[in-house]
Amino acid sequence: MTNKKHLRIGIVGATGLMGQELLTVLTELDLPIGDIHLAASKSSVGEEIECMGKSYPVVALTPDFFENMNLCFFYATPEVSEQFVPIALDRGCYVIDQNELIGDEFQTMVVPEVNVRALDREDSRYVRNPSSISIPLSIVLSPLSKAYQIEEVFVATYQSVSTRGQRGIEELTRQITGMLNYHEVESDVFPQRIAFNLIPNMGGLSEDGDSWEELRVAKELRSMLQSNTLNAHVHMVQVPTYIGAGMAVTVRCKEDMTVDDVRAVLSESEGVKFIDAPSKQTYPVLLDVQGQDEVLVGRIRVPSVQPNVLSFWVVNDNLKKGSTLNSAQIAKHIVDRFFS
Repeated sequence: MTNKKHLRIGIVGATGLMGQELLTVLTELDLPIGDIHLAASKSSVGEEIECMGKSYPVVALTPDFFENMNLCFFYATPEVSEQFVPIALDRGCYVIDQNELIGDEFQTMVVPEVNVRALDREDSRYVRNPSSISIPLSIVLSPLSKAYQIEEVFVATYQSVSTRGQRGIEELTRQITGMLNYHEVESDVFPQRIAFNLIPNMGGLSEDGDSWEELRVAKELRSMLQSNTLNAHVHMVQVPTYIGAGMAVTVRCKEDMTVDDVRAVLSESEGVKFIDAPSKQTYPVLLDVQGQDEVLVGRIRVPSVQPNVLSFWVVNDNLKKGSTLNSAQIAKHIVDRFFS
């Protein structure tokens, strides 16, 4: 068995927004990494990236990239995952993937605060990161569902342009700058102008009016909460902010509750932090969450006429706990569990 000190770690999509954030998070978690290998698109090959006091070159992605590699993070396009994940697995590498792949062997999803035991299976080397919305929602909803048996979820999400990577950030900046200088602006990344606008379309709309991302989150919530009968209604909105996501959530439960009950349940839940003082007009906002590990919760309400219904507001850093921190926590458990 490979010693922790000699672990070979790979990052596919290393020069993207997520890849760069992952390198920072890996440093913060102090994973016992012996060597790091970075792959990205052809335009980035030859770049040098600093991490943990060392400089690592970016190389082209080929099957040989995975030779003698122990664990690899995939933060590239779905097409890249479809082509190279099976190769990585065939070379004996553990894979933590940001994309959703088709096939029974690619269905293991993990949020360590919710279902870390799923990582104990020795017959599977593949783990998928849920979406940046499903991760924080499952952290909050899982303990609530255990306490009150959630039967239905309604969620409206307000997601920053970083969901589209560096290109999304650059397009918002370019459009804002152009409009403030009275120039015409074009949209390449988003279906409409994002500057000073709200777009209720993430992932493209089907004939039924649902987006692919909305359907994905609903499916993932049913899996994470272990409820095939859960009704999950998701409405996603792209907003002109750079980092973070806000979620307005309402759940209908089988059991009644009070606000104090809910606070007591969530106060004991790993990864959750309260910012909730209505009398002081205090609640979490995106400015509070950037760079934070926790999922922030506020605006908790239970109507007296319907005590089995709960509404609340959630914010999280979509680049950190909504993605890279979750991946790194998965990696840490794999390392601790399977490497001496």
